[in-house]
Amino acid sequence: MNDQELQAWIEAVEGRSVGSLGRVSYGASRATYIADLGGDDVVARVDTGDGPMAGTELSLAREAEVYRALQGTAVRLPRLRAVADDGSALLVDRATGTHEMTGLDDATRFAIYDDYIDALAVLHRVDPAGLALPSYRRPTDAHSHALEELDLWGTILDRRTTQPWPLAHFARAVLRRCAPHHVSRTVVCHGDVGPGNFMHDGRRVTALLDWEFSHLGDPMDDLAWWVFRGHDMTGGCGDLGAQLARWSAATGLPIDSASIEYYRAFVMFRWLVSVASALERGGPGMDRSVYFGLVPVLSVRLSRALASLLGVPLPDPPEAPTGERSPAAGVIDALSADLHHVIGPAVDSAEGRRRLGAASLYLMHLDAVDRIGTRVWQDDLDDVAQLVGERVTETSGGQRLVGELVGSAEPPWASCTAYFWRNAHRQVALWPLVASVALAEPTVIPITPSRP
Repeated sequence: MNDQELQAWIEAVEGRSVGSLGRVSYGASRATYIADLGGDDVVARVDTGDGPMAGTELSLAREAEVYRALQGTAVRLPRLRAVADDGSALLVDRATGTHEMTGLDDATRFAIYDDYIDALAVLHRVDPAGLALPSYRRPTDAHSHALEELDLWGTILDRRTTQPWPLAHFARAVLRRCAPHHVSRTVVCHGDVGPGNFMHDGRRVTALLDWEFSHLGDPMDDLAWWVFRGHDMTGGCGDLGAQLARWSAATGLPIDSASIEYYRAFVMFRWLVSVASALERGGPGMDRSVYFGLVPVLSVRLSRALASLLGVPLPDPPEAPTGERSPAAGVIDALSADLHHVIGPAVDSAEGRRRLGAASLYLMHLDAVDRIGTRVWQDDLDDVAQLVGERVTETSGGQRLVGELVGSAEPPWASCTAYFWRNAHRQVALWPLVASVALAEPTVIPITPSRP
């Protein structure tokens, strides 16, 4: 559905003319538009056909089910207004407020985050047994709360990628092996909890947004999203221990720190699958910089998390290689100067400025490849040979062999984990702008009493 078709559809279902229609997000699974209906703004979510989740079970038609099912409950979410017959678009009310948290003082920001925790608790108190969610998988026992989601995301990995992505396949195997044995309650999980996915009016949360990953599962899954997106990746989101206690008091459910640790690794697996799909299948207009940058970040953080789940020690990371710049460095420097001193000042759109920042990420990567790329790739091939007992001369061949190993019935868990840990640090060396995020220590999940 192009912009003209979208406008015509909105006018048809609303019975009013659209004064203006503007796209407000780029590079995500769905395109988001705001339409002005004469002072009454609405939000359209559109499947462009080339997003990371296009063609998967996680469709807009499925997302519309949760909007319908939760209408009339106390859950804060926009009202669903319409769904396109072919499931390519849905229309919801525009929630009041903003998703931005910049410019707020700590006290205000923390109060909003506390209210967000309260809003999640309201969602988790809803009994899903009475909700009409025909496309949602329903867990039947403790293990299936994790394994139903694992099957879904494993299918997305298999169908949306053609490259080896051995860490993603290894993570899937570890997550299957380590699935939790206990779940306190089956709930509707939002599935993408974190800053940016809710609206607020400066005092309280007005709506939870972006329900495409919603599912029926373990509430510790949503709490793990908050730990990872809010505290690991964003920071400055308040006192995690107090937030978990607040959620527990509001729901009457205990906090299971071990399950949160498990689901934190699961969140990273989902992110890695999304990244892999975006890099391989995303449309030509997609900004891939965030996905390229996330690969080394997730590689380090996920390897560490998998080692913790398996209870295996990690080796010391490899020393960062050094190297001299080649004559090509002059070309990189010239392009950088043009971007920052000539092209940059002439860019006046928000998306253009964002793409300019992406270009800086790419240039620093190319500079690192110029200096140390050959050494990094050779070191990795040496590690592959030690792991699989076979030497290859190309990185793609090495990743294929590692993929075959981790796909075996009983891979060498400790050796594979150690390989991915070392490989991840080599990737960071080639993407220096993301090093501080990749190498940061994970947030410590506090051990809480077994009962609220």
